[in-house]
Amino acid sequence: MATTTQFKTYDAQAIREQISDVIYDISPTDTPFLSSVAKKGKVSNTFFEWQTDSLVAASGSNKHVEGAAVGAASMTDTVRLGNYTQISKKVLEVTGTHETVDQAGKKSEMAYQLAKASKEIKRDMETSLLADNAAAAGSASVARTTRGAANFITTNVTDAGTSGTHAAMVEADVTAVAEDIWTAGGEASTILLGATNRKLITAMSGRADQTQSVVDDNKTVYNAVDVYVSDFGTFNIQLDRYCDQDVVYFLQNDMWSVDFLRDFQTVDIAKEGDSDKKMLLVEYGLRCGNEAANGKIRYTTG
Repeated sequence: MATTTQFKTYDAQAIREQISDVIYDISPTDTPFLSSVAKKGKVSNTFFEWQTDSLVAASGSNKHVEGAAVGAASMTDTVRLGNYTQISKKVLEVTGTHETVDQAGKKSEMAYQLAKASKEIKRDMETSLLADNAAAAGSASVARTTRGAANFITTNVTDAGTSGTHAAMVEADVTAVAEDIWTAGGEASTILLGATNRKLITAMSGRADQTQSVVDDNKTVYNAVDVYVSDFGTFNIQLDRYCDQDVVYFLQNDMWSVDFLRDFQTVDIAKEGDSDKKMLLVEYGLRCGNEAANGKIRYTTG
């Protein structure tokens, strides 16, 4: 064994490794649509249904001769709609040794992975709920698909250009959708969009170019459109990382509901060997009370 008159850290053999107990993860976890829908419902079947209705168009010719016969009845029936639930899950497996050893930043590897998986599933749900997916019953080999918001909205739609090109957004497109929603009787108050369209709506031509970049006493520059006041309603602009870049949504939040057949639950899987296996699962579907209360600007293919 070598002797020395002075120990330096470079020579020492017994210095412990130092690792922080803080785990830094900047992955985004916000889910604006899932968080803002007015209701979280409960269903009892994989296919669930609801009804919508509307008044007939107002008529200035509803006038009748005094003493005239009653005439035939004229009524409209409700419209029956439905959607399927969709299963989202994450499977986790941790060995007994891994769960037992002392780890930096984690008291339990399984608990840490379950919390992480929950955030990941919510992001998957946000993506599915906003998608242009049609409802699908599935089969023994094909997963069920819940109908997405982009697929529900069919009445108040403005085509703005070709998918992927994203030409400058014009105020006439925004106004057209807002007017159509107002005419139908909707009360949409949120414009939900992705990063590309967020920049386009800030730079939108028309009266929007009267917004100002303001520098306050703190030298902060404001140059974004956060609230859009139109002739047909006021809209909060909401950015969503999981929003299709080819769609700008105009939403009446109380017309949407995420309904659960099975809410978030952790299922213990039969033990095989020296490890614990769990499944985090949720089964849910999207309900749109009346799609005509909403609208969208879309960029189409072709």
